Amino acid sequence: MADPMTLIGVEVPRAPVQHFAGEATAAGDLAVGDVRLLEHAVRAALECAPPEQIRMIVGEPDQGVFDMVREYGVPEVDLGNWLSALADAAKRAGPRDCAVFLRASVPMKSYASLHRAIDTIQQWPELRRIEPAFRPTRQALSTCFSLDRAEQGAGIALTPWALPTGECGVPCPSFEVFTLRSFSPAHFSSTAVDGSAFVWIDEKDFSLTETPLDLLRAELMLKEEETSR
Repeated sequence: MADPMTLIGVEVPRAPVQHFAGEATAAGDLAVGDVRLLEHAVRAALECAPPEQIRMIVGEPDQGVFDMVREYGVPEVDLGNWLSALADAAKRAGPRDCAVFLRASVPMKSYASLHRAIDTIQQWPELRRIEPAFRPTRQALSTCFSLDRAEQGAGIALTPWALPTGECGVPCPSFEVFTLRSFSPAHFSSTAVDGSAFVWIDEKDFSLTETPLDLLRAELMLKEEETSR
């Protein structure tokens, strides 16, 4: 029996990225601390598949992207062509083949959860999609308030709104893993698909990179990951 195939698309961060200091950075060179986000994601992808099964998804490649192609042998492609290639590959895919969409702009401290998701979807072909999720700790979710006009029309009334006391899972946008044979562009990044599942991660295991605070949080996270090796 042939080994299962894993096709990976690494989404290059959007360009240009404008830092709070005012300078613009090309997407392929965007870094937090000493870590280039694209390289961080490409190296994680190479732990899961050979270079010929990986593509960097980018609208307009810059020098940083070309450097990645030269250094790691991973070609670049636009999103439309990558989705088209996946749809073609799905027609001849085996039951354990899968596809991964990996976002370089949402780095993870460790990609063990990605390995776990790939292993799981290959063992359980009835699953269609697996993505990471976390249980939020930075916001208190036990009590919320709805804002309503007071009965006399003066001021605002705060009405307690009780939320369920069970565990709440929030999807993390770092990656999505699909069963290749049932892949459809219509399922790509959709909110709900039959056969979807979560792999649990810690809230501190990933970071967005949309604001200066996000960039600082990502830098501290990746430094902690480097020192823990």
